[in-house]
Amino acid sequence: MEIAEIGSGVDSSEGRLRAYHLFYPVANRRFVGFFEGRRLGAGDKLVANIPFGGMSDNDIVDVLDECRCKGNSETQINVIRIATEEDLRLFRENSEKEEDCMRRASRIIESVGVKMNLINAHLMPFSKLIVLFFSSPSRVDFRPLLAPLGKEFKMSINLQQMSFKAEARNSDCYGICGRKLCCRSISNVVDRSCVTLKKVKEQKESLNSAKMQGPCGKFFCCFAFEEEFYKSQKKNFPSKGDRIVTAPNESFRVVDMNFISQIVKAENEEKGVRSFKRDEIMKSGNGEWRIIAGLV
Repeated sequence: MEIAEIGSGVDSSEGRLRAYHLFYPVANRRFVGFFEGRRLGAGDKLVANIPFGGMSDNDIVDVLDECRCKGNSETQINVIRIATEEDLRLFRENSEKEEDCMRRASRIIESVGVKMNLINAHLMPFSKLIVLFFSSPSRVDFRPLLAPLGKEFKMSINLQQMSFKAEARNSDCYGICGRKLCCRSISNVVDRSCVTLKKVKEQKESLNSAKMQGPCGKFFCCFAFEEEFYKSQKKNFPSKGDRIVTAPNESFRVVDMNFISQIVKAENEEKGVRSFKRDEIMKSGNGEWRIIAGLV
């Protein structure tokens, strides 16, 4: 089967296999799926097979955009069909019942005495299955819950333990910027590479972990978003230790720079530390930095 390329001028005729970024709002997860048929657009609804630990079941996903990537064993899911009006009706009806399911499940968890935080309850639209998402600081033996939950709901029960990062994605928390958490409001943030301590140091942030971590206990997502900015700015700034020549017999050694304020700090043994605006200096042919004529 031929796979269509994005931007190749291929029309939307039947028989083309295309890859799409898909979003599963129930768990706030992003996948890659293939669909053969008409070209899909953002907001289209599909029925796809969603993995839950050691099992899977069909549910509704949203199309984000067309993509070139083929995914991998962790991100690729099997697309069944375009969701019909009947599929969407079942999904809406189940969604209306989920708040009541949360209350009933929470009551049972409290009565049994299992230490876990119930995050979400989801009724699968195409089977008699309820998925209960929970978090806990340690592994949980939830076997004592299966019998009372099964008796209460009279359907199959699947309990999914979520990481603190996944819990933050599914919460309505706000960051220190006053906006909703990136992992909650921006669907593709979960695909960004891990924010490492090296990236944080490159952005010249304080190594005070309390100021760098979100509710999930991981580094802020914004470090990943701002990485390209810092990489591009680094190319246009002198490095630490570079010389800035200000007069025939006078130069300063760069000790620090601020990409946001566009300031370079340099030191001279006799004159101390001096701040230069980035547009006040330029790199000469021999690799030295010089102050632009007329700005001394």
